[in-house]
Amino acid sequence: MDYKKIALKASFLLIFTGCSNTLPLAKNDNSHQLPNWYINAPSNNSIHLYGIGEASSLESAKNMALNNMAARLSVTVGSNLEQKTTSSSNGTYKKDVSQNLNIEVQDIKFNNAKVEKNHVAGNNFFVLMRVSRTELFNDKKKDFDLSESKINNALKISKNQSILEKIYTLENANPILNKARSQVILLNAIDKDFDDLKYLKKYDNISNDITSLKDSLKIKIISNTSSKLFSDQLIDELNKNSYKVVNYDDNVKISLNNKINYSTARGWKIAKVNTTISVISNGRTISNNIINSVGRSSSSNENALASAASYFKDEVTQLGLNSILFNK
Repeated sequence: MDYKKIALKASFLLIFTGCSNTLPLAKNDNSHQLPNWYINAPSNNSIHLYGIGEASSLESAKNMALNNMAARLSVTVGSNLEQKTTSSSNGTYKKDVSQNLNIEVQDIKFNNAKVEKNHVAGNNFFVLMRVSRTELFNDKKKDFDLSESKINNALKISKNQSILEKIYTLENANPILNKARSQVILLNAIDKDFDDLKYLKKYDNISNDITSLKDSLKIKIISNTSSKLFSDQLIDELNKNSYKVVNYDDNVKISLNNKINYSTARGWKIAKVNTTISVISNGRTISNNIINSVGRSSSSNENALASAASYFKDEVTQLGLNSILFNK
């Protein structure tokens, strides 16, 4: 095999690759011997991140080096995550942040990565790549600034909203909150001087505010019928989602307007119910939903109505409380 031809070919490949400031391939007088910089790859320092790669083509070796760079950064990020969330007893919180962190690291584009060293041994290419921490930080900071802007906008919108609308606005911001938490932990892993704790405290306070708002929310169910079948089904769903239902001193009302039609068909008692669910906050109706339910019984209208109420509950679950409470 003509190693000089391989080296010449590799040199041209490096010239036309996407990474900036690539170097010509190192001469391989002793090409089967792996270079020390590959065997003992340099550790990340305060200025650069490093990655090594080996593959049968130069471009693949560079991609492997970038993957290695991301994997090494991921170890640091994982360690940071443990430190930042150890005090949290919320397992879901930690899981969500961890998942977002994995996505953040996987999606990193090392746009300014450079080939520091290279080598050809046999049929394989070996490269050492580096990227500036400062340049990488600036790229990721732009992404974080977008998330932070969305969070601040949600806070601004919620400022003058009713309690129920405020809960909805802030809960809708939860995915952005979790993404932002991951972004600040990643930014701190890239640059230790970045104050991630300031933002983590802010986001935790928002999450605590949502819990406090839900705790202060007191919902009263009113119905146009004496039967409690439909109201009980709705109360059960509200309780499952940590909403407090009261008989007095409420700050939100949910009105159920049931239009019931009984009929008989082939010996079955049929109950068709049209239910309008209206949510009233601060004297203003903020949501209206209509659910049509049907029940049947071989014995009585009352049992047919109970069957319709069970159908109603299934529809409420499928529709979701967010749609019912906020018409969203």
